[in-house]
Amino acid sequence: MSIRKSIVAVLALAFLCSGAISYAQTFVEAPVQTDSVQQVPLINGEVLPATATFPSEQGVPSAGIIPVYPNTPAGGITVPQAQVPWTQELVRDVQTTHDFGSVPTGSQQEHTFEFVNTSGAPLNLISVRASCGCTKPTVLTALVQPGETAQVLAKFDTVTHRGEKAATVTVGVNKLSTFAEYGEVQFSVKGKIRKDVVLTPGKISFDSVPVTSAAQQTVKMKYAGNPLWQILRIESTNANIKAEAQELKREGGRITYELIVKLSGSQPTGSFADELCVITNDKRVNKMPISVSGRVKPTLEAAPIKLGIIKQGAKVEKRFVIRGQRPFEIREVRVSNKFISFAPATGKKSIHVLSYSLDTSTVGQINDSITVVSSDPDNPEKTVDFSARIVP
Repeated sequence: MSIRKSIVAVLALAFLCSGAISYAQTFVEAPVQTDSVQQVPLINGEVLPATATFPSEQGVPSAGIIPVYPNTPAGGITVPQAQVPWTQELVRDVQTTHDFGSVPTGSQQEHTFEFVNTSGAPLNLISVRASCGCTKPTVLTALVQPGETAQVLAKFDTVTHRGEKAATVTVGVNKLSTFAEYGEVQFSVKGKIRKDVVLTPGKISFDSVPVTSAAQQTVKMKYAGNPLWQILRIESTNANIKAEAQELKREGGRITYELIVKLSGSQPTGSFADELCVITNDKRVNKMPISVSGRVKPTLEAAPIKLGIIKQGAKVEKRFVIRGQRPFEIREVRVSNKFISFAPATGKKSIHVLSYSLDTSTVGQINDSITVVSSDPDNPEKTVDFSARIVP
């Protein structure tokens, strides 16, 4: 064979080989790796091979890191952090858990969770549920404006449940912006309901106590168990509430105490909710909380005057009622607004009905207050808000 023919043959053979390789790359798929790797789910929902490794500074997998797979450069790849639900911002810096502790059977145990509406839009608390029947939740504030405080009450059922109990309270929240946006916030409670201690009745409540009056309530605490069990003392979180325990009966391991709770008579007006702590000689659990609540009334009571919207020129003549714990005289009614006038009051009685009139000749909003000067030594002046809106 001549040299020219040999060169032509080599070139032809090279051309054929080149075409075959191109054909294989085009129509033949790369081999599939058959080594199976166990998949391990992570908390954040990622599923990673068991042979995956993590950067040295990342000891535990998280949502912000993708691990380094075998035969790949080290270093990892970061991804954006998962977006925090908007409802979590509502409870970022508030108490979301409460421990009732060791409590007697039948005792009233409740806790109010609170959070401020920082969402910038009105919130509608549309639902609430508990993960355990030992807790009964209630929404106290259904509609919460921006800046206002939402309240959710959790009552611990110590009547039908015993032992250690825990529950998660889930509140459904709608944010009323351009489009309603739903979310949830969660709280948790726990406690131990003792079957060897029973409180009857289950709560200490002072209802409508006059501000200057002392008051007293009694409950019974029964214990069954160690015959040497004793109540050592009762501590109070309110300086105006004092309590003591008196032993009534001791028959072997069955012991009965009477708890005497007193209001001092110098307590401020308004509602209160406090806690007593019964200290015993029980080495395992020597403290038991008992709730005490009530309302202290002022010696004089009167509701705010809210007339709402009134048409200009309309005749307005109404009555205003003020009540006292004992008979009193009304010496003067001070009014700073010239459009409001009160008729003089006479006599000494427990209930006064005062007549007043409103001049509606001028359009505008009235936000003022009236002050009733009385002969009551404990409440010589009673101030009440007055509001009305006069429209054309």
